[in-house]
Amino acid sequence: MPEQVRVATTDAEIDAAIRQARVFEKYDRRVIRVTYSERTDRFFLHMDDGTIHMIPRRLLQGLAEASPTDLQKIELLGGGTGINWSTLDVAHYVPGLLAGVYGSAKWMKRLKESGPTRRARARNRVMGAKPPAVRRKAKMRLPELVRQHQRGK
Repeated sequence: MPEQVRVATTDAEIDAAIRQARVFEKYDRRVIRVTYSERTDRFFLHMDDGTIHMIPRRLLQGLAEASPTDLQKIELLGGGTGINWSTLDVAHYVPGLLAGVYGSAKWMKRLKESGPTRRARARNRVMGAKPPAVRRKAKMRLPELVRQHQRGK
């Protein structure tokens, strides 16, 4: 049987921690309402400061296979610091979502490895981001560009 360890925390330490938490509580951002749009497949987090944050469903761990009906059944936890889908057994921490953490470390790694979607790449091109081949050509010197043009590339 493993050895039991006792951690002693005094009442004074607990009271000090509560006082410190109350000092910073006014800076916490909290959700007052969460809605799901089936048309855009996004969640809208309505914050207590009047801002609205949109998060695509595909980014949130545990919601990929959920039905639109289940996605609409949203509960707020901890005074707006958590979002819960009890029918799906999925919960997310609001400060984490606002910081771009949409799931476990393994989930985030998989999201990063999958890279931007085809739609995001198309949007980036429209907004001025250049694909790698164009960037390479832009870095070439004029004589190299002339030679490539003469060769028909």
